[in-house]
Amino acid sequence: MYTNMKKTNMIQKQMYLCFAELLSLRLNWVWSLIIVLISPLSILFLLYMLVGDNEDMIIYIVTGNMVMSLVTGTMLSLGQELGVLKQIRGFDYFATLPLRKINIIISYIMRATITTLPSLLVLYGVGKIILHIPMQLHISIVFVSILAGFSLSAVGAFIGIYSRNAEHASSLTQIVQPLVVYLAPVYINLESMPKIIQVIAHMIPTTYVAKALRLSCQGEWDIASMAVLFGFSVFSIFLIEKKIDWRQ
Repeated sequence: MYTNMKKTNMIQKQMYLCFAELLSLRLNWVWSLIIVLISPLSILFLLYMLVGDNEDMIIYIVTGNMVMSLVTGTMLSLGQELGVLKQIRGFDYFATLPLRKINIIISYIMRATITTLPSLLVLYGVGKIILHIPMQLHISIVFVSILAGFSLSAVGAFIGIYSRNAEHASSLTQIVQPLVVYLAPVYINLESMPKIIQVIAHMIPTTYVAKALRLSCQGEWDIASMAVLFGFSVFSIFLIEKKIDWRQ
């Protein structure tokens, strides 16, 4: 009985935190959407002008920019927001509440994922309507988006919490973002990459995010890639709970 009540209270706390984060979207949702759209759309049209009507390449470009949007909306924004929270001593407030570290991270990731979904729809629409790619809007895109956020959460959390201040966190996320995107087969297939990069790519979550998204846009489930992303997500949650000292 006590265990059930404890679980219920934890779920309620998580719901309240997520709801509070969603309420904050009322103030800056337009800018949040622009941030996760401007870079992917710019790269999309630049690469399209380079490759022309090569359908095999265009599908990589469109889904690759979906991955870019996800990384920008989750890992990058999480690191920067936690950096700001540390600078204004926001962790002192959370440390007084009966919350676990992962509760805070989940609320930020859920808000970031919801913010990112419209940008994915815009990129999907551009690919299907403007670039005439035979893409499908599949429910698996939602699950891949959530797993993408959690699989990269530890990176963003470590940057945000252990940075000196918000500016330092912003700089580090700007360095890490291109690494997790361009060292993975996001815009090109894995076989076209140098051998050493192929080895590195298998250790980066964005490799499996990109593969799962491509199959999602073809109306298929990529269970293998989603399973790997789930493993990355569990590992990230473990690191956040056990290795991050937010009360330092």
